[in-house]
Amino acid sequence: MKTHILLLLIFAIFIQNGQTAKILASVYSPSLSHQLAFRPIWHELASRGHDITLITTDPEENAPYKQIDTSYSYKIMEELGLGSIVSQQNSSKTSSFNTYINGLHKVSDYQFGTPEVEFLINNEKEKFDLLMLEVIYPGHMAFVDRFKAPFIGLVSLDAPPVIHRAVGNPTNPILYPDTVMPFTSNLTFKQRVVSFLANIGFYVFSTYFFYPNEDANVAKHFEGYTIRPLNDIQHDMDMLFINVNPVFHKLRPLGPNTIQIGGGTHLKEAKPLPKELEEYLNGSKNGVVYFSLGTNVKSNLLTDDLKETIIKTLGELPYDILWKYDEDITGLPKNIKVSKWIPQQDLFRHPQVKLFITQCGLQSVEEAILMNVPIVGMPFFGDQHKNAQIVLEKEIGLVVDRTNVKKEEFKEKIIKVIEDPKFKNNMKMIAKLMTDVEMTGLEKAVWWTEYVIRHKGAKHFKSYGTTDPFYTYFMLDVVCFVLLVLFIVFYVNWRILNFFVWLVFGRKKADVKKKTN
Repeated sequence: MKTHILLLLIFAIFIQNGQTAKILASVYSPSLSHQLAFRPIWHELASRGHDITLITTDPEENAPYKQIDTSYSYKIMEELGLGSIVSQQNSSKTSSFNTYINGLHKVSDYQFGTPEVEFLINNEKEKFDLLMLEVIYPGHMAFVDRFKAPFIGLVSLDAPPVIHRAVGNPTNPILYPDTVMPFTSNLTFKQRVVSFLANIGFYVFSTYFFYPNEDANVAKHFEGYTIRPLNDIQHDMDMLFINVNPVFHKLRPLGPNTIQIGGGTHLKEAKPLPKELEEYLNGSKNGVVYFSLGTNVKSNLLTDDLKETIIKTLGELPYDILWKYDEDITGLPKNIKVSKWIPQQDLFRHPQVKLFITQCGLQSVEEAILMNVPIVGMPFFGDQHKNAQIVLEKEIGLVVDRTNVKKEEFKEKIIKVIEDPKFKNNMKMIAKLMTDVEMTGLEKAVWWTEYVIRHKGAKHFKSYGTTDPFYTYFMLDVVCFVLLVLFIVFYVNWRILNFFVWLVFGRKKADVKKKTN
């Protein structure tokens, strides 16, 4: 009996010291890559005894935590034709952008309105010790005011300037262009102008349009609760986790409340390939080129011209082609094999895979680097253009412009990347640098999550100036004041100088004229 009591006391002390917490996590994005980036974190936290409730568009089978299924978000995006817009971009940019933003607003409205989320919002007994929320879309930050708990922001790529500013990180459109800008460093004058104007445009759009629209959704679904504007709530972020690795991404100054978890955090343990796929790879004479545009860009929705160029190019290569294609297709060259699903990480581990043709999504690029598979990039939207530019700068692959790609150019670049050993050698070097770290991205994410739990927040890491208006942050008011003072000083001096000139020369002329008269 005494032994049992002693064991219970030891267990109680262990639990107290471990401070297991009740965590509400939410990854709003109807995009599998956004969801996969954080799954290992949920699993590790759950294995350490934390009670997790996850709002997700991609619920996982047999997950060791509670999930709230919001997968209908994909249907909403599909009904708006966003798959075609992303894959083809054949409508005007303004029209596409408006449709996309409208889609995000509708998805947010739907997610808040699902029965389980509604119950979560309106259950007065529900409490959480920590919130972990994807912040690239602001709506779910309303949970911060609803549950009055510490708040960790999540971004599955690099954060936009509005989020970096919210946690006190320096932002500069010339030194650190927005993640959707297709350039990284050493900007030309034209690029600096574009980046500066885009930064202002994004700030105005998010502050005066996007966030207020989401505020309307919040007011609709959080009736009876006092919820501040989302633009104010984001400044309460205790920590920010960004899927960035300083070996791959450009260096930038970050506060201690911003944790870089990139570098393959989402990677799974190796598993055997399906038998049919294993036999296909082993039977390839010259090796295999793998072609996949990720989960958001659909190969079956590409424009006919681009699809024809791709098929002709791949058909002329002396390699076998494995193409992730989203539906059945006939009439392909003999060397092309299509599949709707391919275990990409395990595929990359096979020595017969010679090249990866990719849209340059961040997770895909990370996997290729860590498995030493060189790249030919074909970016479509978002951060893919910047990732493609980094691929070029790091010399781990080449890039083609999907809007103007020619068969011969495409073919030439594929063969060059496969045959020139520098691309694979650079991959190996970067992979070695990315993995030679004191803590993995997953270990950092878990440690800092439990740090926030232990201390009930991390406001002591917050930089000053996070709520300053745009004009004070960039010292525009100070610059204008200094220019005004200088103008007044120069103007007064100029008037005084004119007065003395008149005294010296003007009076002499007047005296001469008087004498003449």
